[in-house]
Amino acid sequence: MAGVPCPALVTLGSVEVESNMAFRGAPEALAQAAPQLPEVQLEVIPQADHFYTAGRDQLLMRMQEWLLSLFRSTPGK
Repeated sequence: MAGVPCPALVTLGSVEVESNMAFRGAPEALAQAAPQLPEVQLEVIPQADHFYTAGRDQLLMRMQEWLLSLFRSTPGK
């Protein structure tokens, strides 16, 4: 993700982070890399698995908030 020239929202389900080896440590790794990735934000959705089965409403709400924040920060808006 180094050199991401535009805002990006990375979402993970907390169940996925806790139980899937591929995602363990991902939030910490991204937090550590945050100074080099100012355009990248991470959101861990509570009780959500890889498919956001128990967290779709939270996921959609967070995505909407993030998109609105981009719109509000756009010059001329």
